[in-house]
Amino acid sequence: MNTPLFVVPRGIVILLAFLAALTFLTEGQFSTGVRSC
Repeated sequence: MNTPLFVVPRGIVILLAFLAALTFLTEGQFSTGVRSC
């Protein structure tokens, strides 16, 4: 029973990290594009 309780939060952390990376990359590209223009 301890395994599912540990795997679920781990999956959530991975998803949050993935979303944060996407947001950071997207904002970085957008800022770079604006500065280039």
